[in-house]
Amino acid sequence: MKKILIHIGYHKSGSTFLQQDVFPNLPVQFLFLSYDHFNALEPESYFDADAFRKKITQDIKEKYQQIKYETTILSHEQLSGAPNGSDIINPFAIANNLKKAFPQAKILIIIRNQFAYIESIYTFRVAIKGAEYRTFKRYIAEEGKVGLFKHIEYHQLIEYYVKLFGIKQILVLPLEYLKADPNSFLNQITEFINLPEKINFSKVPKRNVSTKLVYILAIWRPINFVFHHSLLAIRFLFAENHIDIDEFMSHKPVKRVRFAYYNVKRFSTRIMNKLLKGTKRIYAKENPEYHQLKKRFEKSNDHLNEIVEIDLKKYNYQSN
Repeated sequence: MKKILIHIGYHKSGSTFLQQDVFPNLPVQFLFLSYDHFNALEPESYFDADAFRKKITQDIKEKYQQIKYETTILSHEQLSGAPNGSDIINPFAIANNLKKAFPQAKILIIIRNQFAYIESIYTFRVAIKGAEYRTFKRYIAEEGKVGLFKHIEYHQLIEYYVKLFGIKQILVLPLEYLKADPNSFLNQITEFINLPEKINFSKVPKRNVSTKLVYILAIWRPINFVFHHSLLAIRFLFAENHIDIDEFMSHKPVKRVRFAYYNVKRFSTRIMNKLLKGTKRIYAKENPEYHQLKKRFEKSNDHLNEIVEIDLKKYNYQSN
């Protein structure tokens, strides 16, 4: 593998589209990192870079039979951290380990307007994949304390990657650029990794679409509450309380139940979206913390503009 591009996210920022519609169709080896790869990257105290490289090479050979192309793309949006910024994932430790494993790698980072990010993460958890039952106001207040706001002060992690890999090895693109001019956005990526191919999408397919309609979210929240607490009751009945909740939720039988529920939600939400089209939507700007957050994100975005020279104001990011 002569050249490596590592796409680190962020969540809800076009990752699924890139992983399903773009990367597999380029003349590259593409590997969506599994949780085995991901877990191997997390340890801060000890990381075997040689073993990790060998594992990646082995998995690529199994997928492609041979390493045919000069460039390999590795992708997983969780490399940028947990979607809510909680400390269960340390993206800075991951960055250090990626540097040890692939010191010459190029890094692709897709960001999204912070308020649109918050809306998208919340609505996706309520209406599609997850059992979120809190109100939007409560979600913002509680997750902000966990680390959500810090997580989407993008300059912190991006500046860290720049220090590790060098500014020439980093490409940061706003998701809003993809929406405004998909072909130009995608060709920035191919030029970044020196591919001669030009990409042409007449229409970018939508992936993992949720809903921002207030009435649909209000329907799902109490149902999610019942579903979530039913799983907790099962955990108690089977004397699994000694097991961490995340570990319990990852057990195969529980996982099957969860994903069956998510499939029902996905299908039902699609129907409700059509029936309730045009009704009231949620907006982060209506939250009491909006003006305080606006100033916080302005400061972060202005710092980011200086690091990577992106005109974020052009895409309606909070910026001076």
